[in-house]
Amino acid sequence: MQCKNCPIRPTSLFADISDELLERARCMPIERQLNANQRFYSSDQPLRSLYTLRSGMIKLQSKLADGSTRIIRLYKPGDTLGLHANVMDEQYSEVVSVNSAELCEIPGHVVERLKLESTAFSHILEQRIRAEIDTADKWITHFSSGTVEKRVAHLILYLAHLQSSMKDSSVTLLVRDDMANIVGVRQESVSRAIAQFKREGLLTLINKERYTIQPDKLKQLTLQS
Repeated sequence: MQCKNCPIRPTSLFADISDELLERARCMPIERQLNANQRFYSSDQPLRSLYTLRSGMIKLQSKLADGSTRIIRLYKPGDTLGLHANVMDEQYSEVVSVNSAELCEIPGHVVERLKLESTAFSHILEQRIRAEIDTADKWITHFSSGTVEKRVAHLILYLAHLQSSMKDSSVTLLVRDDMANIVGVRQESVSRAIAQFKREGLLTLINKERYTIQPDKLKQLTLQS
């Protein structure tokens, strides 16, 4: 079975689901490959499945009334896509790959069968929906208020968390346009904040967009009023 030896299964929807149950539910996820900056879904295409992100990074973005774009969520390997269809307004939403990505599609009828047959799966699903709502609340708090420097510091720490790189104090930044669309400011403002962090030693370039960071100092900056 595809899921049995999947390296991201311990962090996926199927972490606590037995192989026997997956076989009984005829769960054979459909693998999908995305290139960088490829649109995977938009609000005019009903999303009837759930998707586990196996590799890469995905952004959920919204088109605002003035024609600009706002990124309202980032997904890392192991995360579940499609939950937003149940917990948030998707009128202007679209899902786009940040870089090359690999997804597993879990058809809606399989999800419903697993919910009926497994209380553990239903519980995991509820936990993920609650986490999605919690992330949405934190997203508004961290990336929509405060100075540009404070927002960018929050974002750098968040990216390090998503990339599981806090232990070695490093991070790969997104392109400036994506960072600006997360924190809701102009691209030039993000570039100035990053240049300031580099001058102050909070960021040190390793190569390309990979930096070592000073997490404690960045956290101090996010706590400033």
